[in-house]
Formats: sequence, structure tokens, C-alpha cells
Amino acid sequence: MQKWIAAVMMALTGAILFAAFVLQDIKIHPEMAWRDLPWGLILRYAVAMTQGGALSGLVFSGLFGRSGILGWLLAILGGVIGASIAGLFGSAFGLIPDLAADGLSTTELLRIAAGILVLPLSAIEQPFLILVVAALVFATHVF
Repeated sequence: MQKWIAAVMMALTGAILFAAFVLQDIKIHPEMAWRDLPWGLILRYAVAMTQGGALSGLVFSGLFGRSGILGWLLAILGGVIGASIAGLFGSAFGLIPDLAADGLSTTELLRIAAGILVLPLSAIEQPFLILVVAALVFATHVF
């Protein structure tokens, strides 16, 4: 059961971080109207980041739910690493259509690798995200 709780919580983390990232970009470009946004691409990456979070949760589920101080330290480590790897997986999932159409290139590899930075890049302008991620890590660990 712990695996699936971690998968759901990390999927939620991935979706929230992606939403924050998109909202941050919208604030940077106020000249763009909502109707002009690339909604297909946004939806594709929202699904991809959610899937990446779920996969990351499954991979790192063993770091949650342990008792004691060591258990809490492992949960924090699992949350930070899990969120970073969720971005990596999400970027890879989001680029699957491009990779299928154009093949693998250095540009795509860099885009996938940049996904690991989703947590710090999302939190730059919105530091409350650290609290949101911490609350999700806490909930994952407790449940």
C-alpha cells in the first residue's frame, strides 16, 4: 500500500510543480492572452509530469514510512530526490512525441536533463512551493 500512496503523492507533487512553472511563465509574459497559450503542449506536459511523479513515487516509496529520526531523514531525502527525478521522468515522457518524430538529439537530451531542476526553478519566484512539497512529503511519510 505504501508504494501506491507514494506514487499518488509524488504524482500530485509533479502536477503542482508543473502548474507552478506554467503560472510563473504566464506572469513573465503578461502580453499573452489565455487563448494564445499552447494548451495542447501544456496538457501534454501536465500529464507527463504527473506520470513522472507517479513513477518516481513508485521508485522511491521505500524511503517513506520508516520510524524514528532516520525515517524522517529518509522521507525528506525521498521527497527532494523524488521531486527532482519526477521532473526528469516527466520531461522524458513529455518529449516522447518529439523523440518519435525527430529522433534523439543533444537538444532533447538537455531538455530531459533540465527536468531535474523543476523543483528549484518552480520555487524561485514562488517559495511557498517548498512548504507545499514539504506538506506532501509529510503526508506521504505519515500515511
